[in-house]
Amino acid sequence: AQLNSELPEKYADLLLQNNNNDNNDLEFNTALLHVLKFTDEAQVNEFDEQTKEIKRENGILVQAWWDITGTCINDYYSNNNNNNIIADQIRYELVSSWSNYARAITNPLWTSASSLRENGVDLSSTFSAFTTTSSTTVEDL
Repeated sequence: AQLNSELPEKYADLLLQNNNNDNNDLEFNTALLHVLKFTDEAQVNEFDEQTKEIKRENGILVQAWWDITGTCINDYYSNNNNNNIIADQIRYELVSSWSNYARAITNPLWTSASSLRENGVDLSSTFSAFTTTSSTTVEDL
């Protein structure tokens, strides 16, 4: 995988390390991991464009997006002859709170834009999962 090169250009305000808005003092203890297989990446990009301000306002920030270029695990390849990789991109986004996340995804603009994302991915190979974030310092070891 390689870091997505469009992220800093198109969505700089959503990058955690570049975020210079009211979210600076938020604590992030939940992350959202997305594994995407595109059928129409332009539609997913349009969803991202339409919802980026909603994400920023609600403390949903990006740690990284990785474009998948290959994998060593055979299960991640399709069974056809051209060995297409099942996942095209992995996204790791931080969520400041469950209430902010709920506020974002119930925003009418988010709701209407969601059809773009759904139409732009292969739903049988795309999934998302929440995880708890934690950090370990040398002192903790």
